[in-house]
Amino acid sequence: MTIPTLFISTPFILGYICLTILLFTQLFYLLYYYNRIPQKQKKQVSRESQNLTPLSVIICVENQVDELRENINAIMTQDYPNFEVVIVDMASIDGTKEYLEYLEKQHSNLYFSYIPESARFISKRKLAQTIGVKASKNEWLVFTDINCKPTSNKWLQTMMENITEKTEFVLGYSHYQKGESSFNRFISYDNQLLHMRFMGLALRGKPYIGVGRNLAYKKELFYKDRRAFYNQLNLQRGEDYLFVNQYANAENTTVVVNPEAIIEVKPLERPKSWRELKRFHLLSTARLSGGSKYIVGLETTTRLLFYLLSIALFIFSLVNLAWIVSAVTLLLFLIRWVVQFIITNKVAKAMNEGRRYFFSLLFLDIIIPLKTLLIRLTLPRKRKGDIVDFS
Repeated sequence: MTIPTLFISTPFILGYICLTILLFTQLFYLLYYYNRIPQKQKKQVSRESQNLTPLSVIICVENQVDELRENINAIMTQDYPNFEVVIVDMASIDGTKEYLEYLEKQHSNLYFSYIPESARFISKRKLAQTIGVKASKNEWLVFTDINCKPTSNKWLQTMMENITEKTEFVLGYSHYQKGESSFNRFISYDNQLLHMRFMGLALRGKPYIGVGRNLAYKKELFYKDRRAFYNQLNLQRGEDYLFVNQYANAENTTVVVNPEAIIEVKPLERPKSWRELKRFHLLSTARLSGGSKYIVGLETTTRLLFYLLSIALFIFSLVNLAWIVSAVTLLLFLIRWVVQFIITNKVAKAMNEGRRYFFSLLFLDIIIPLKTLLIRLTLPRKRKGDIVDFS
């Protein structure tokens, strides 16, 4: 069996050289960055729960009385020696304020404040967080949302047990509650990929963002240079991504991959909600400094190019009956898929995602970046700000 002369010409040799480079680039990301989470989990040792630093949990709520009733108990019953919970109500009208008054009477370590309806601020969330930080009594602050709940009563303990004198940031993992719909699988994989990226890079000494559903940092950072959210005041969101990006580095950032530190999130119900959340993500990441966002962008670009080039070469070789070329192309494609399959599911198992990914990886790998690109094209230009009303 011979290979047609066409396939040993310079363009096709260059094509396979490019395909090989793309393959090794993808394998580097998978093995060096994304596989770091299960590797770290094996090495991260729980310490004795003595001398844990006092901390303040800060939560912002807005018309979420049902989520408050459902999830607050999992936070208030944390096995932690000294913590307070500070809840800031963002002018709710559904009975949230009245329920917070009730909770404050039931728990001596729960306090609440609120934003008056007359307050005018481009981001109620940033204003609420500022109020919460100023009302807190402790140096360490832990942030989460009320549509989330810890999966263990050791959440706070495992978040804080490995900090050192140099630690100023603690990055934690969060995942969506498992559902059976294809949309739930879609958002779960998108969320897992986000965590594999920012936690994998942070574990390699390149922290660049954190997710506010499970994030801790020192209060002194908030007041550093008296600037806080100074570089994101025209955004409704970004208080987690941009704040971590501004101050986190390899020496002051700890990543927690203990399953007991996981936050479980109420899943999105509509594609529209995912698109709005993705717009917040893109508007925030567009303002990130440092080279990490380009590292992440390179992974997405090389992944799409790998798919495009391998599919094109495979189809063209089949049309021309070049079976050896088809087999080699398919082999390179399968090598990447098998490595991705192993590592993605290792992370899913390590972080209690509750699901596994098989051939759906091929679809999700392509459709998520394409949908993200379409959303990116609708973003406001010249940094006019986040105009999305996320409700």
